[in-house]
Amino acid sequence: MTLTNSKTIIFLFALTLVGCSYSNNTSTNLIGTWTLDSILTPRHGYVSAGNCKSLTFHNQTDYSYVGVCGDVHQNFTGKYFVLYNPKRGLKTITLIPDIHVNIRTKDTIRIGYSNFDIVSLTADRLQVVNETQFINRDSLPTVFFNKNEIYKRGK
Repeated sequence: MTLTNSKTIIFLFALTLVGCSYSNNTSTNLIGTWTLDSILTPRHGYVSAGNCKSLTFHNQTDYSYVGVCGDVHQNFTGKYFVLYNPKRGLKTITLIPDIHVNIRTKDTIRIGYSNFDIVSLTADRLQVVNETQFINRDSLPTVFFNKNEIYKRGK
C-alpha cells in the first residue's frame, strides 16, 4: 500500500468519526404510529392539529404518511433515515417518499423530501421542528419562523 493510499484511508476513517453518524437507537424508538397533536403557529402559539395527519415508522427504514386535513388528502410511503450531526446538536429525520407512476397517463409523481429535527423523543411524545420559513411582510422586517409540531404515539 502506498503512502497516498494510507493517508486517504486514515482521512476517510477520521471523517466518519468526526462527521455525521447514523443513529439506530433513535430509529428503534420511532417505530410505531405517531399522530399530530399540536402545532406552533407564529401568532397563536400551540394550537390543536385536530389529529389530521399521522406518521408510521414500520421498521428502521420504512415509513408511511397519511394526511386527511380538510379537503387535502395525502397518503404515501417511502424510506427514512435519522442522522446526527454533532455540530448541530440535534438528530434530523429525512423522509424520502417513493416515486409513483400513473400507468394510464404515464405521469411520474414525486413528493418532496421532508427534513425535520427531533427536539425531544419520549415513549409517547415526539416533538420536531421543521425547516426555517421566511415570512415577508410589507414595510416590516422579515419574520424567521420554525414550525414546531408535537406528535403523540398511537395506541
